[in-house]
Amino acid sequence: FDHRSRPFYKSADSMDLNAISRDMYTEFICMKFREKSRTIPNEVAEKVYDMFEGHTYYVQKTMNEAFSNTAVGEECGAETVTYSLQAILDSNNSLYKEILSKITLRQKTLLYAIAQDRWASQITSAAFIKRHKLASASSVQSAIKKLLEEELVVEEGKRYRVSDRFFALWIKRTILACEA
Repeated sequence: FDHRSRPFYKSADSMDLNAISRDMYTEFICMKFREKSRTIPNEVAEKVYDMFEGHTYYVQKTMNEAFSNTAVGEECGAETVTYSLQAILDSNNSLYKEILSKITLRQKTLLYAIAQDRWASQITSAAFIKRHKLASASSVQSAIKKLLEEELVVEEGKRYRVSDRFFALWIKRTILACEA
């Protein structure tokens, strides 16, 4: 609705939706598990909420997968959530590889750096460039411009993060696998 090139440009009013409070959301999750004769510790639900900073899509998708992997009468523990997240990331493996195949090496390297930091700031600073072994401030500037255009990265208050939080987790998992 906010892009001139899209068919429904300006056909709706934009509104900010803040995250549901952590306490309300985790209680809701626990209640939904109980309603179907399953349990989930509050701490596990909180961990998922915190991982995605309350972003409903990612919390709901993860909890839905974890619920599916929890038998009636059983408890959904941290290991079930981890397994469920891995399944979600695996199901998107081809998509994520295709996305990476369409961007340059410098864009990939910056994308990896942003994913590793979760929220990256001062991305043209010498410290950031050195820490992530990036080429130069000018290459970072041109790479971030393209990553923002492609909506692979979003900017919020002079900080950057990978727009798809599952993609960010997939990148981190891929990087760790390559470093091992």
